[in-house]
Amino acid sequence: LLGYVTILLHLGIAAVQSGAIGAFFLPCAASYVLGLHEFAGADINLMSTPWVLAVSVFFLFNLIQGLQGRLLPEDWPLTPYALFPWNAKQWEALHSRLVDGDTRLVLTDGCDPTGLRVVKLEHKADARRKQWEEFKVGHPYDIWNRLIGVTTFQNALLAALDKEFEAMASPGWTAEAFTRSIEDWLAEGRLVEIATGKALCRAVYVIVDSEGVVKELLSSGAFGLKEPLLAGG
Repeated sequence: LLGYVTILLHLGIAAVQSGAIGAFFLPCAASYVLGLHEFAGADINLMSTPWVLAVSVFFLFNLIQGLQGRLLPEDWPLTPYALFPWNAKQWEALHSRLVDGDTRLVLTDGCDPTGLRVVKLEHKADARRKQWEEFKVGHPYDIWNRLIGVTTFQNALLAALDKEFEAMASPGWTAEAFTRSIEDWLAEGRLVEIATGKALCRAVYVIVDSEGVVKELLSSGAFGLKEPLLAGG
């Protein structure tokens, strides 16, 4: 019963919240079949072979993460499942600097984003379609939910961000060190704008207006605080 209810949960997410999210997590059904085992009409008894195997796999990967002090790298099939990884203070700091106020951390191909609307990561299909119809290539991309977010982060960026949380509570936080860490990570060509084939190589901390348009550059990892961006990648 629990297995069927869990699948209904994903179908409900697809119907009510986002079809993309529902479809993305639907392959979890295979894990439910194997892990819960109720679909086959058999229960996993304590200390049985399936029980020992499941516990061993769970313990092994958690032991590796515990010894390393971080999640496993994004390297399929050992991709980690980072669901809501932030504590309350970290969540408040991230939202105050990157989501709720008038400051955003954006990614560009090296061009000056001033005067351009920031492309957020929209989960709802209609909003995402409208966004792509409105925006032309070259717009800055919001880092939130792309590199860090509700269920998203990269180990290299987490290590850099961990040093920033205390400073983020200060009004004078410039994000210069953090944007530099992001650009070091981007240097391997990890993110590419599909429409142009250009790699996103610059991280810029900006101020946006009420419409999400960049009106001021605060800092960039490559060029420092309040330095103009150079055109090109």
